[in-house]
Amino acid sequence: MCRAYDLDMEARVLVVDDDEQLLNLIGDYLLSLGFEVHCTGEREEAEVLLNNHKYSLVIVDLSLTTVGIEGLDLLKRIAGLTPRPKCIVLSGHTGENDQIAAMASGAILFIEKPCSITRLGAYVHELLEMQQ
Repeated sequence: MCRAYDLDMEARVLVVDDDEQLLNLIGDYLLSLGFEVHCTGEREEAEVLLNNHKYSLVIVDLSLTTVGIEGLDLLKRIAGLTPRPKCIVLSGHTGENDQIAAMASGAILFIEKPCSITRLGAYVHELLEMQQ
């Protein structure tokens, strides 16, 4: 799992996905763009990270089968945080009902897998610029 910590960064991103290869790809790419990145594929670690850090953005898979928690549940948990980070759902579940449920649970962007890593990076930059 990628574990990159740079405490001098202003924008902290949490990536939660049970696909370890994708998790590392996203984490390494966002780190190369200059973000502080925390990555996990485990529910317990996601909860600990959310309790111990303030995030500007969370990228979450809609279906976290090996993690034991659905992405929608995690989105609802994140929606209760103060300050509330922006959330991107990155998912292979592309049905309209999945998208509506994700947006209703707090996501501001739903991206279908597979997605270009550079496109994801552009979305992250855009959303974080809107936050400032």
